[in-house]
Amino acid sequence: MKPAALLAVLAAVLTLGAAAAGAAPANPLAPLVVPRAQLGKAAQNLQVELLSGTTTNARAADDSFDPTDTEATVTKAGRLSGYTLVYGDVGFTALRKGSGLIDVGTSLDIFKSLAKAQAYEVKSLRDLRRVQGMNLQGVVVESASAFPVRSLGPGAVGLRIVQRVGKKRIYGTAVDFQIDKILCEAVMNRADNTNVDAQVVAIARKLATRIVSYAQGSLKAQPVPLPRPLGTAKPGAKAPDLSAMVPTTADMKGKAGVFQQAFLPDDNAIGSYIREYRFGPNAGIYQLRATAALQRSRREASGRVLVLRSVFTGPEGAATLAQVVGGSGPAKLDGIRHPGVGEESFAVGATFTAQGQRLRAVILYERRDRIVGSLVLVGKASKLTLDSALPYAKALDKRIQEGLKPPLVA
Repeated sequence: MKPAALLAVLAAVLTLGAAAAGAAPANPLAPLVVPRAQLGKAAQNLQVELLSGTTTNARAADDSFDPTDTEATVTKAGRLSGYTLVYGDVGFTALRKGSGLIDVGTSLDIFKSLAKAQAYEVKSLRDLRRVQGMNLQGVVVESASAFPVRSLGPGAVGLRIVQRVGKKRIYGTAVDFQIDKILCEAVMNRADNTNVDAQVVAIARKLATRIVSYAQGSLKAQPVPLPRPLGTAKPGAKAPDLSAMVPTTADMKGKAGVFQQAFLPDDNAIGSYIREYRFGPNAGIYQLRATAALQRSRREASGRVLVLRSVFTGPEGAATLAQVVGGSGPAKLDGIRHPGVGEESFAVGATFTAQGQRLRAVILYERRDRIVGSLVLVGKASKLTLDSALPYAKALDKRIQEGLKPPLVA
C-alpha cells in the first residue's frame, strides 16, 4: 500500500473512534510525534508538558489565533483530531531570566480531506497576521514573519513569532507542513531571539520521516507516556483532597451559598476543584469562584504562578481580568497586592463596565507546596475592593494548609 493510502487509514480510525483493544492506541497519531531522544541535547533535561496529548476540536479552538473560533467552527472546518507532544522547563527558568529554551515539540492535526487541511492552514496564517497587536487572553502577538523551508512539500513554511506575556517575551520558531490529510508542526520557544531555524527544520524533517515510516509499516514506536490524559477531571486516588482546599460555606459566614462545585479538567494541572458562591443582594459582591489545582512539583506550581503573575500584572492585566469575568469596554487597573498568603501570592483588581453597571473584579493566586489556589471575585465597584477580598484569601490559604497535612511528597 502506498504511504498516502495508509495515511488515509488514520482518518478512518479517528472517525470511527477508539480502536479495538490491542489493535492500536486510542489515538493513532500518538506514536508519530517526535520523542525527546530525537529533539537534540537541549531537550534532554525537559519534562513532558501537561498540555501534551490528544487535542480535541474544543482545545484546537482555544489554541487558535482566531478569538472567534469555537469547537463548532473547527469541526465544520473538517478537523477530526490531533496530538501534541511538547517538552518544557516546567519552572520557566528561561522566562524568569530572559534567555534560554522554554519548550520544544511537535504536533499533528488530521482532517477529513486534503483540501480541508490546506484551507485550515491558510486560515491559520491569515489569523496570525490579523491578530498582531491584539490582547488574546493575556498574550499579545507582537510580530510574525516567514522564512522558506525546503524538502517538506510546496506548502511548507517557517514562522518566527514574538509573543509578549505581560512584560516577558517568548520567541517562537515553527515549521508547518502537510502530508496528505495531516497538518504537521515542529515548534521551539525561547526566552531570547537566538536564531533556531535550522534546528526546528531538522525536527520537522524527523517528524515527516516518522510519518512516512509509519505509512510504510517500518515505524516501531510506542506513544510516550503522559502525566495524565488531557481532559481528566478528577486526580488519582493517591492525590490530596482538593475539594477540602477551597473555602467552605462556614468561611462565608452566612453571606453566600454554594452555586456550583466540581472537579473540572485543567490542561495546566494534574487536577482542579472549583467551588463557586453567590452572595445575597445586599452584599455588594455578586460571586466568588475558588479553585485548588494540583501540580506535579513545587517547581511546576511556581512556574505556573510566574506565568499567571506576568499575565495579570502586565500592561494588559486589567483588560485580561475583565475578559475572564465577561466585562466589556475599557478596564482600569486598580492595583496590585502581595497579600502575604502561601509561599508566593499576588492579587490584582480591575474596574470595568458590564450590563450598564460599574463593576470590579479581583483575582488572587497563591502557591503553597504543589497546590496553586485562586480566587476570582466580582462585585460593585463601590463595594468590592482589594482589601475587602483579603479575608477570603486567608480562608483559602487556611483550607489549603489544612489539606496539606500530611505534607505532599514532591
